[in-house]
Amino acid sequence: MECIKSVVEIISPIVIVVFAALVWRTYEKLADIESKRDQLHIKENATIVYYDLILGFKDLIKLKKSSMCEPHVLYFSDDWMKNVAALSSVLSPCQLELLYHLYGELHTLKEHLILCHKIPINTQDSDDYKKRKGYELEFINMGTKLFNDFTNPLEDNIKGQLKKEYTEIIIKLEKNIGLESN
Repeated sequence: MECIKSVVEIISPIVIVVFAALVWRTYEKLADIESKRDQLHIKENATIVYYDLILGFKDLIKLKKSSMCEPHVLYFSDDWMKNVAALSSVLSPCQLELLYHLYGELHTLKEHLILCHKIPINTQDSDDYKKRKGYELEFINMGTKLFNDFTNPLEDNIKGQLKKEYTEIIIKLEKNIGLESN
């Protein structure tokens, strides 16, 4: 009996150490999996926000060059608030605030564009025609103001046209989605 007790006393610490090592190894693997999942989540949201911004700025450029309610549709992610919030570990609070403000302005512009195209034009003398022309003028003015607030004078590429604070955001997003900065 004394022999069994001795063996148990010798084996118990070894079993505990082996078990602890297995638990630790499992924990490290789970932590690695979770870290990769978080990185993927950030990359997915950075990709959505990046293309929303690039396409949004291209639409603003089209609007700046147009004298009508063009483009006819503005596309942005409906989950933009979640997408931007998911980037809180990538962007500074100031950059997050800039994005929330920009998305708010772009969505206001999008809703105004929808209003422009909902009003039918029967004749140039109709109230609907005057109302639509009023919406179109407001839309163009809103788009021009937004364009001026967020861009520099026209250059050849999108990033060259953005104000510094937006270029910095675009560069950070590119880094997170694996695009090389131009």
